[in-house]
Amino acid sequence: IEKIFETRDQRLLQKAQKVICDNCRQLLRLSNGYLDWLRRVIRIDDLTDDLRLKLISEVETYIEYDSEQSPEIVESVRDWLTVLSPTDFHGKLVTTVGIEPWDKELHGDKNLWKKEIQILALHLKTHPDDLKKELQWLCSPAAKSATLLGQELGLCDCELKLVTIMFDAAKEYSGYLLIRGYIMGINCACPDRLSEISVIMDSLESSFPELAYQAAEVGGRGLNAVERTLRLIDSGKLPVTVLFTFFRGVGDSPLTREEFYSILTHFCSAIDSNIQGVSRVALQFVSWTLPDKNKVRDKNYLEDPETRNLVWHLLEAVIGKGEGESHDWHDVLEFLIPYDNSHVAFLASEALISESSSYADVAENILIQIAGTHPDIVMENFGNALLDKISGWRLQVGKHTKVLLAIKNDSIIGWLKKHGIVGSRAIARHLPEPAIKNGNPEVPEITAYILEKYDGDEETFHGFTAGAHSFKMYSGDISAQHQAEADMARKFLNHPLRRIREWAAIEIETETNSAKRWRQEKEERFLE
Repeated sequence: IEKIFETRDQRLLQKAQKVICDNCRQLLRLSNGYLDWLRRVIRIDDLTDDLRLKLISEVETYIEYDSEQSPEIVESVRDWLTVLSPTDFHGKLVTTVGIEPWDKELHGDKNLWKKEIQILALHLKTHPDDLKKELQWLCSPAAKSATLLGQELGLCDCELKLVTIMFDAAKEYSGYLLIRGYIMGINCACPDRLSEISVIMDSLESSFPELAYQAAEVGGRGLNAVERTLRLIDSGKLPVTVLFTFFRGVGDSPLTREEFYSILTHFCSAIDSNIQGVSRVALQFVSWTLPDKNKVRDKNYLEDPETRNLVWHLLEAVIGKGEGESHDWHDVLEFLIPYDNSHVAFLASEALISESSSYADVAENILIQIAGTHPDIVMENFGNALLDKISGWRLQVGKHTKVLLAIKNDSIIGWLKKHGIVGSRAIARHLPEPAIKNGNPEVPEITAYILEKYDGDEETFHGFTAGAHSFKMYSGDISAQHQAEADMARKFLNHPLRRIREWAAIEIETETNSAKRWRQEKEERFLE
């Protein structure tokens, strides 16, 4: 690195400076310390804004967390930090606004930092020429806390002296954090002035739709946020997915029922037009506006039947497209159980035979919840999925015994009486297996009923045996676990039902062979 600094090769010099700045804290922490070396090789005037900011951050972190080193060294580092800290206005702006807002929540003095931002804002308000010089940087990604600075500017500009400068900068540099913060400040200090800003934004919609949306979204109803955004979407200037931001409400207030319905209508229209990714966003929007998701804004938008119809449509579309998050889908469907448990059971059963396997577990959970109070409804819908001629085969892979265990036996038997041997073949692999309970061999009642009633049907029996260990996972001493299953099955060899005796014989042979194979593999793997 020293040789690079001697050559003054600018390309290599910049890379060397970055390496030093990125690792400054570690260099200071080394037992011998590299403070003197760092002072010698780092030329402050050669540092870019980003590197200087990074270097200062590294040194501040060292002072905050590594002060266990000798007081003399720490004090020397503090002195160096003073040298590194800029004295010119631009440098102060970069080191204050160039850090992430959350950084001061974790490190340093948050209140002091906010006070520094207020001082900078007051300077820019009273020196608009300085503001104009800094606008390009303030509208760049490097100005990470520009929103906070903009907010302070708005709080002290109820005369709107800066409004033209701010909007012109946002248009020229396509950076929106500063203008968003500015409007937030205006909205807080003098909301009555938003009507004047709204007129400016009306003129921006055709040429600068993103700016119009970004500004309106933080301005709330004072800037007709929802209405303006919908208008921009309808004119094809914005994607419908931007509507997701309104899950928080409009400004400080929740969405009205009419606004929620209008947003959901736009989402569903885009889904019907097969616009990719919309169903995921729409589902998350609905999930995140449920009453139990936000204790502050607890309005229940799904009380309205017409709104629920849109949500049913959305939930069904999500199953078909497989785009949404399963936990969001579950939360919305679960919330709808009191309104129409039959429709919920239908969608949950449809999810079990959909192409997207991500919904299987949550759909099973939903069916189990409903089965406790409405077993017939769950059995009817689960049974329809089992017998579905197009996708029912998916339920012959995997196992949903938990659903059957949640349904009353009378409901299962009633369904079987309607569908006969076709039903028994479809449901067989999901039957609960025989087990040892309290030291005694037990066959679940519904399993015994089906295997006895359809004793002569080989397909029903093969379905039951095929599902016995479907997708079962083993860990630890696997050979011992298989042997234990074989030993358990021996206790059913004298069971009164022929099919249980046959199952036991198959289990003993299969599990004994599996135990032998795993034991042999273990022995071979650990040969000395």
